[in-house]
Amino acid sequence: MTVRLHVRRIDRAIDPEAAFERLFGDAENAFWLDRTSAVSYLGASDDVIIGPHAFDELAPRLRDSVESPELPFDFLGGFVGYFGYEMKAACGSPVGHRSWVPDAGWICADRYLAIDHIGRATYSVSVDPDWAPDLAEIPDDQPVAYETAVPDLHKVEAALSVGRTDYMEDVRRCQAQLQAGESYEICLTNHVVVDAIESGFAFYRRLRRSNPAPEAAYLRFGTVEVACSSPERFLRIDPGHRVETRPIKGTARRGATPEEDAALRDSLLSDPKIAAENLIIVDLLRNDLGRVCLPGSVKVPELMVTETYPTVHQLVSTIRGQLRPEATVLDCVRACFPGGSMTGAPKIRTLEIIDELEPMARGIYSGTIGYLSLNGAADLNVVIRTAVFADGQMHVGAGGAIVLDSDPHAEFDEVVLKAAATLRVDSRFNQ
Repeated sequence: MTVRLHVRRIDRAIDPEAAFERLFGDAENAFWLDRTSAVSYLGASDDVIIGPHAFDELAPRLRDSVESPELPFDFLGGFVGYFGYEMKAACGSPVGHRSWVPDAGWICADRYLAIDHIGRATYSVSVDPDWAPDLAEIPDDQPVAYETAVPDLHKVEAALSVGRTDYMEDVRRCQAQLQAGESYEICLTNHVVVDAIESGFAFYRRLRRSNPAPEAAYLRFGTVEVACSSPERFLRIDPGHRVETRPIKGTARRGATPEEDAALRDSLLSDPKIAAENLIIVDLLRNDLGRVCLPGSVKVPELMVTETYPTVHQLVSTIRGQLRPEATVLDCVRACFPGGSMTGAPKIRTLEIIDELEPMARGIYSGTIGYLSLNGAADLNVVIRTAVFADGQMHVGAGGAIVLDSDPHAEFDEVVLKAAATLRVDSRFNQ
C-alpha cells in the first residue's frame, strides 16, 4: 500500500506549546516530540497500538510506501510513541517484573504538525487533503524562557523507594557479581512514586522550562501521561539506513561559579571510573549495531565528549553504522533494546542480575520514545529525566552504572542528583 501525504507550509515557526494546547490538548491520545533545536512534531489520533505485541502489530504497517513532497525533515508519517523497558521480553531478554503501564504505546501519525525551528516554517502533514488546522491565532515560536527551581536533595532522597542503606547494599551486591565475572557493568536504578497533584501536561510545561533537553517529549495515552526531558539519543536512522546512537555515561552537577562549573565538567574527562563506564557501553553498542549493520561500517567518530545542560554535565559518545539492506528499523530496535546505557554489559546476563536486584518494574523509564517513519527513518531517545503519570500517581526513575571501583555513597548521591533534575519542578521537592 502507498500512503500519499498532503502538505501545507506557512512561512513562520509557531509556538509548539500553544499549538499543542489549542489543537490537541483535549485529545485522548496525543504526542509532542519537543525538539526546539531541530524539528518538533505534534499530533493526535484514535488509531493506536498498545501492549506487548507492539512489534508484531507495527511491522506490517511500517511496510507501507509513502509519497510526499520534498521536505526538510525525515519523519513522513508512521507512528509516534514508546517502548517501555519491559518490552525487552520481545527482544530476547528475561523479564522479572510486570509494568503498571502498558509495555508499549504508539499513535498513528496520519495527520500532524512539523515545526522547523531552524528553517522557521511550519508544515501540516496529512493523508487527508482537507485537513487544514487553523494556525492563524497561534503565536510565533520564541526561545524557551529558562526557569530555575532549586531542588531540595533531602526531600528527594527521602522519597526514593530504595533508601540509602539498602541501595548501597545493592551496589555491593552488584560488585560481588562483577568480582565473580558475571558482568562488567550493571545499571542499577531507583524510583520515586508519589501521588500526582497535577496533570502530566501541566508538569511538562514547567519541566521544559526548568530542564530543556534535545530529546524531550510529552505523550498522552488516555490516563497515562509521559513528561520527558531526556538529553540522550537511543537510535537515529535516516532514510538511507544510516544509524547513530549516542550513549551517555558520566554525570556531574553544574557548579555555583564559572570556575567550579569548569572543574566539575573537566572531572568527567579525568575520572577513570567514568571512562570505564563509558567505554564498556560504547563497546556494547558497537556489538549491538554489528548485529544489523554491514560488516566494517560501525565506527565511533566521537568518544567521551562532554556536553553541558542546565542542570548537569554529561559524557557522551557517538557510534554510527550502515544497516544491512534487508534490516528494517524494527530489526535495529530489537537488536539494541534496551539501550546499553540503561543495562550494562554483557547485556543478557546483566539484565537477569538487574531483575534479581531491583524490586519493581521500570515501566516506561529506561525505554525509548520517538517516531518510526514510513520511509524507514526513526528518531528514538532513551527515557531518562522523565515523569510518568498513571492511576493517580507520578513515577520518576533514576539510576547509575556500577563498576568495580564504584563508591556506594557516591552512587546513591548520583541517583539523588538525577532524580532531582526532574522532581525539582514539583513544589514538594524544591526549596
